[in-house]
Amino acid sequence: MAIVRGELLQWDPAGSFQLSSRTRQVIGCRFDADTYFVRDGKRIPVEEVRAGNIVEAIVDRRGEPGQCRAVTVYVLASIGVDLTAEYRRALNAQRHLLDQIFPRGRLTFAGVVLESGPDHLVLKTRAEGKKTLRLREDTRYTLDGAPADASILEVNARVFVRAGEGIDGKLEAYQVMRGQILTPR
Repeated sequence: MAIVRGELLQWDPAGSFQLSSRTRQVIGCRFDADTYFVRDGKRIPVEEVRAGNIVEAIVDRRGEPGQCRAVTVYVLASIGVDLTAEYRRALNAQRHLLDQIFPRGRLTFAGVVLESGPDHLVLKTRAEGKKTLRLREDTRYTLDGAPADASILEVNARVFVRAGEGIDGKLEAYQVMRGQILTPR
């Protein structure tokens, strides 16, 4: 099983499609009557899917090399929108499907941003002092509970970070949250 994301390049309602991933790799898949198609959390008929849609699919790669069978296809963005802006918004603002099942990051940090760059974030925490975290390509950002981008990492901003250790043992940020914390009454 794997998760693939991208833009549908070719769509054959009879049972196959090709999509272009973020890295512009073309992936061919087939689907059948057991495949679920979902948009906005609701099942949709296969007739509503079109070439040009931005999708995220759970696929089974057993069988012929280079081919896969789609188990579930999530339509993230529809035709008729600016695909470049919608593509970026849909792929970066959506949570990764596995995050709902197995949340990544066993470490959490709260602190003030001392420095941020395109690939790193330096936090000053109350208990542990300075912490340097690597920002990943798939790091998610939220501002007041809504999806955002890395521009929320302003110096002196208070943030909460869900992180973990990467393969090399360095800290990686999986999600950075910023916003107002409400006081209980």
